[in-house]
Amino acid sequence: MPESDVAKFHTRAREMAEIPIQKALEEEGQPADEIAEARRSFEIRWVEVDDDDEDAKGEEGKGEAGTGGDWVEKARASYRAMRESGVLPSGLDLPVFLCASPAAVASVLRTSPAEAKEAHEEKPRWRSGDVPFLLVAAAETEQGIVEEDDDEEEEETKVGGGERSWFKPVFKAAAEVLVDELWWVVAEQMTSLGRMTRFVRGATVAEEHVTTTEEERQGEGGEAADVGSGRAEEPGHDDDGLDDIWWTVHMPPRQMRKRRRV
Repeated sequence: MPESDVAKFHTRAREMAEIPIQKALEEEGQPADEIAEARRSFEIRWVEVDDDDEDAKGEEGKGEAGTGGDWVEKARASYRAMRESGVLPSGLDLPVFLCASPAAVASVLRTSPAEAKEAHEEKPRWRSGDVPFLLVAAAETEQGIVEEDDDEEEEETKVGGGERSWFKPVFKAAAEVLVDELWWVVAEQMTSLGRMTRFVRGATVAEEHVTTTEEERQGEGGEAADVGSGRAEEPGHDDDGLDDIWWTVHMPPRQMRKRRRV
């Protein structure tokens, strides 16, 4: 990708992530000095990972050829090294990190910050269609998996649910919710990664598509199909794309309607 596009992507991704900050700044009665300080201290630190390096295949070459699994493993290794070295400030030393896949970069570049802000103001959550996003990857692929010890989760585990099937090590998140939804939930440890990713489709890093993970297929009995390829609806998921992108830790509208019917 040309350097000009890289710079443009970095700028746009930051502007889209700052939409909630700008919104708060424009609201009356908000502490402008505190919001301005939050904007000054906000940082997305990008680190380039060479996708062509043979070392990117992870332990004993177990990377998934053609899906970007090798690239994710190398990114994880790089992120773990930074965490262990202590070079990351506390606000960046988190159990997840952002990834800019080709599809994620394209989603950001084809939408202007003004268009993203307008769409956010009209409907800040659960939009279908072309939404700018970044990939979010767990630093450890086993994080978020805990023992289900209450009656509700035991019952969900019996029918193929529970945190073992909810946890998605890689998923898409809307760029505009990184600050006011994703970051604070993870940083404040509001919930486990398994619960946090319960209602979003898991993703693999591929050149131009995102597919349901094997764990998700086993947990929900669905069939994987490429985004935008006219796929059939998967059991437990919608068919309008709302499950493809993470918006919030809260239950999505479709699940709320389903629970009310029950």
